[in-house]
Amino acid sequence: MGSVVREILTKSGKVLAAFIAAPAVLVFLIVLMLMGGVRGLPLAVVNQDSGVDMPFMGHVSIPDQFLKSLDAKAYKVITLSNEAEGVALVKKGKAYGVLVFPPDLSKEMLIKADDPSYEVQGKIKLRTDQSRTTAAALLQLGIMNGFMKLATAQGGKSPMPLDTSDPVFGKDLQLPDFLIPGILILLSFLLTLVGTAVLGGQAYRQSAARVPAKISGVFTVFLAASAVQLGLLFAAAAPLLGLHFLGNAGFVLLALLLFLIAESAIGSLFAVISGGPEYAPLAAVIGVLPILFGNVLLPIELLPYWLRPLKFLMIPYYGADAFRNVTLRVLPLRESAADLIVLAGFAVLFLSVAFAVAGRKPKTENKQ
Repeated sequence: MGSVVREILTKSGKVLAAFIAAPAVLVFLIVLMLMGGVRGLPLAVVNQDSGVDMPFMGHVSIPDQFLKSLDAKAYKVITLSNEAEGVALVKKGKAYGVLVFPPDLSKEMLIKADDPSYEVQGKIKLRTDQSRTTAAALLQLGIMNGFMKLATAQGGKSPMPLDTSDPVFGKDLQLPDFLIPGILILLSFLLTLVGTAVLGGQAYRQSAARVPAKISGVFTVFLAASAVQLGLLFAAAAPLLGLHFLGNAGFVLLALLLFLIAESAIGSLFAVISGGPEYAPLAAVIGVLPILFGNVLLPIELLPYWLRPLKFLMIPYYGADAFRNVTLRVLPLRESAADLIVLAGFAVLFLSVAFAVAGRKPKTENKQ
């Protein structure tokens, strides 16, 4: 037993240390997310209400009172002049919703305060991006709570009239339409990293072929395997969960293909640098990171500001965003061009690094 312990500590000490420390690091990051709450959720606001001048009260504006009651840390309010500007920001991903206050809202709410039977004609409109289900839910919940507090403070018995029936994206989408594609993309990424660390690394070391052929072989095998794997996952999930896949099928396939190429490229790099199956835990930890930082399942606004830029290093972030753009949001392919270019760039980068690292290894190691 002693010899086995010594061999593990000498040959795999770093991997063992990462295996021990990784859960503590992940728990620490999750605690950071839960303690901070939502921070900087972008909300576009259009105020068409001019308010009311009241004796002894001065100028009364319900929208102004509501906006002052919002948690300035939780929401990043973007003031606009019309609804079209807000919708444009939501489509570009720069806002998660647009809140529109109708004309004469303050006047009508003051009338209702005196006469509870009065039916308010104007409706406060909240148009969200339902393809970002969790972010939209957080946004709607926060706004509803704000209206309830404002109504209670003014002696009202009911919240403000809020209309959420016309989202910018995803009117007929359900929670699985948002969650399941993200889960499948994350699962594919995780399995590819673990698979290449174990099977790819072993095949790379045992092959007698030249370095370019070995790396190309690992890349080709896992690209094909990942494509079949992801195809089967989507084929099983779509009918069972009733997922909605809209948009151009060619665009969808292109987005998924570039994601698979990028993840297979980083998998090839893992095959080159891994020392054997003992690297699987390290690969699993790296594969799990996009769940926290990839803005795939959890809104990035749950993270502290200093951790948010990490999403730009996560391949699933670009894959999921491109996929949702061409399916759930049904946007033209040009709206996902940046995501697709970055995925292609990641593929070139990781394959280049794989060849460079393999070239620097001793020839005897490459021949094993």
